[in-house]
Amino acid sequence: MKELDGNGGSQSGAIGKTLAVLGALPLNHRLSAIAETTGLPKSTVHRILKSLVEHGFARSGGDGQYLPGPQILSIAGQVLSTFDYALQLGPALRNLQDRTGFTIHFAVLAGAEAVYVEKLENTDEPYRMASRVGTRLRLHCTAIGKAILAGLPADEADQLLAQAGMEARTANTITTLPQMHRELERVRERGYAIDDEENEASTRCVGAAVLDHRGRVIGAISVSTLTFLLTPEEAEQLGPVVVDTALTLSATLGATGESRMTSHVPSASRATPASFHAVIGDRSTPSQPLWSITMARPSWPPIVTAVRPPAPSARTVQTMLPT
Repeated sequence: MKELDGNGGSQSGAIGKTLAVLGALPLNHRLSAIAETTGLPKSTVHRILKSLVEHGFARSGGDGQYLPGPQILSIAGQVLSTFDYALQLGPALRNLQDRTGFTIHFAVLAGAEAVYVEKLENTDEPYRMASRVGTRLRLHCTAIGKAILAGLPADEADQLLAQAGMEARTANTITTLPQMHRELERVRERGYAIDDEENEASTRCVGAAVLDHRGRVIGAISVSTLTFLLTPEEAEQLGPVVVDTALTLSATLGATGESRMTSHVPSASRATPASFHAVIGDRSTPSQPLWSITMARPSWPPIVTAVRPPAPSARTVQTMLPT
């Protein structure tokens, strides 16, 4: 038998209605707007708001308006002060690592640079990327950095580039502002960035921005590997999968609605980001790509199982990418 609340409704139904009103409150301050957003009668919304005010989860703003109360702000502050990126985002990052077999990074914006806060590697591979958690990385020459820059307002991105400089790390590094503007526009159009040996020789990365609860870019994720394991064409095909994970991470952090990053994702992936997956093609035909994007979604198979050129020895790769 369902337990009844004081108004004759089921307790679970009452809780659901209360949570719906609480969820609508941050962006809707008038009773009528909250009622329209939640689909609840105005009388029900008014009763719930009165209870939320009594318990500190809402407050009257005057002129018939309601605003989030101190209890919400207190709980939010406690959550944010103890937020563990590795714990909260770990499952989605591990899923991406399992699906690709490559090294996964998550970094957050810190001043005019980014800082790695999580790194996952395929321990079966005979090489290790030189990156470490806590390492700072430049924005202008990395997939993570360019994904972050593309998600920021243009003037803010320019300020960060001016502050940090755009020194050449390799022959492929973008070092002028006009070139960077064109590159960032490409990133916005497709939703992901590619580091094509721009930070380190023989390394290719695909990155996408991650948003927080304000819809603000706070960092980015990337998939990184050696160039002989991922061609430029294959990196392009991997992009929507990285975007898919970035959207999942953003949702975990509370990002909702049409965000700045989502508007940078091509319409196909924005409409159905979860529908992308990749399938390994027949390598007997040289012109056929290793992956092809389809509109079904079992899973992205581990790339390390694909037929590929012989890997260099562990000694050779360790020398090229010291740990």
